[in-house]
Amino acid sequence: MKRIKFDNLQYNWFFISLILLSLFCIMFGLFEINEFQNPKINKGISAIGYVSQVVFFSRMFWFKNYVQYNKKGIFIRIKTFFGKSISFGNVERTELEN
Repeated sequence: MKRIKFDNLQYNWFFISLILLSLFCIMFGLFEINEFQNPKINKGISAIGYVSQVVFFSRMFWFKNYVQYNKKGIFIRIKTFFGKSISFGNVERTELEN
């Protein structure tokens, strides 16, 4: 049996704080709010923000079988690069097979 990664997209405070922190790093490095003696420090802070954004938004590509869901719909990706998005409003009936 293959493993399927289920990811709930409801509000998770860890991921919200990660995105806000990465946006803060990007803005801090981009606008050079604090001038350092070494100008590469601002670029490094900005790079940390961009890398954390890439890691956050690339989670769905880490797994071969992946399902994302929230209260509005579901995104299913099984053995393919592209997936199928289904709105729960369009689902009339379901059938579970073993």
